[in-house]
Amino acid sequence: MKLHVLQLSTAAAVLGCAGAPWAQPAFPTKPLRMIVAFPAGGPTDLQARLIARKLTDALAQPVVVDNRGGAGGVIGAELAAKAPPDGHTMFFASISVVMAPLLMQKPPVDAVRDFASIGMVSTNPYVMLVHPSLPVKTLRDFVALAKARPGQMNYSSSGTGTPPHLGVELLKLAAGLSITHIPHKGAGPALTDLLAGHVAMVWMNPLTALPQHRSGKARALAVTTLRRSPAAPEIPTLAEGGVNGVDVGSWFAMLAPVGTAKDITARLHSEITRSVSAPDSRARLDADGSEPFSMPPEETAAFIRNEVVKWQKVVKAINLRIE
Repeated sequence: MKLHVLQLSTAAAVLGCAGAPWAQPAFPTKPLRMIVAFPAGGPTDLQARLIARKLTDALAQPVVVDNRGGAGGVIGAELAAKAPPDGHTMFFASISVVMAPLLMQKPPVDAVRDFASIGMVSTNPYVMLVHPSLPVKTLRDFVALAKARPGQMNYSSSGTGTPPHLGVELLKLAAGLSITHIPHKGAGPALTDLLAGHVAMVWMNPLTALPQHRSGKARALAVTTLRRSPAAPEIPTLAEGGVNGVDVGSWFAMLAPVGTAKDITARLHSEITRSVSAPDSRARLDADGSEPFSMPPEETAAFIRNEVVKWQKVVKAINLRIE
């Protein structure tokens, strides 16, 4: 009789365990990897390392930055998308994660399909610079001059299909301008071409553009977002200069491989938001002309979807493909 009771008790215990969820291990359980799709030392890498240091303390696990540059950010994005969706791999994405695949016939990665959003991190406008010899003082002057000289004016960019290139193409579509694109291999050569007077205009990030503007080596006509930049409140927006429908900002977001659990992305979003809001982080962003841009996972996903739609229209309108 005692044996029979023991057997029943054991069976009940087993059934009870079968009906309850297994205990999940605490997250994180090992060091984390943050993939950056551009080389070390650039603005993307510097912001990523700032967050990695903060997360290392917050998560009590090392967060290692892994630079995987190439193909306009596609190589790093593809690597991140194929990582295990356990939360231990993050992708510090820039606007290029949206743009670069749109230029390919068969892109190996899709910003919407292949990633779970953790959250937005920061944003900054571009600054529209012209050479001081150009006889314009405002954006309205520039538009009038370009329309008076169709096809005769030009602009430089950091490369075909980069955000400054597509941004200016959006400006051209909105304002009805005909300006020739002169691509370069990087922002440095593009700026050099402007300062030498070889091109009329260029879009640059505030960190690079504002010293040239304030030294008189170039003239800033506008910032490219709907709101003036706190780093340069004296520079009007494109809309204030008479060109509506153009809102172009460089942004950074933290993503994870698709399938990453929502409780993990929520935890990472909370810690990243706290990290970016810290006074030393704000000071670093201010120095770069950037601002914190906090947005929860669901809103981040919607933001990226909208970005894809916007830039698809531009790429189609100018019939641009790079293989």
